[in-house]
Amino acid sequence: MVLSHLHFDHCGQQCTLSAPTHVQATEFEAAKAPGYTVPDWAEVPKDRLRLVHGDEDIADGIRLLSTPGHSPGHQSVVIEAGDERVVLAAQCAYRADELRSGQLAASNLHDEAWMDAARDSLRHLRSFAPFTAHLSHDLEIVTILG
Repeated sequence: MVLSHLHFDHCGQQCTLSAPTHVQATEFEAAKAPGYTVPDWAEVPKDRLRLVHGDEDIADGIRLLSTPGHSPGHQSVVIEAGDERVVLAAQCAYRADELRSGQLAASNLHDEAWMDAARDSLRHLRSFAPFTAHLSHDLEIVTILG
């Protein structure tokens, strides 16, 4: 299992599963701050926790990308099979038009100081074009051609 980040609306109920759980180490540390999340929901048992440090291949055709901005340790997932590439972009952008244009809404940032990191994350993600992308809070599937 991959958790894009540990905000309460992205990590709830994961503790009911038994799969190894991949979380960026930066996100794991950030989630310890008071008010960051619901601590019980974000708790990953040590035997399941797989801390990730940046980009990492976790299986054949599955790569985690560090995409900070919305949260300090946000991550996205690139899945490749044959000639197809799909990105689970989670909340590196809130709306499809932000992902297409690269113009991010400040309201989706950890705070305004993270704007440059968020833009860099989108550039990094877009370097994997062509792909189709899925966001957490927008049902539109985005096609990025390059």
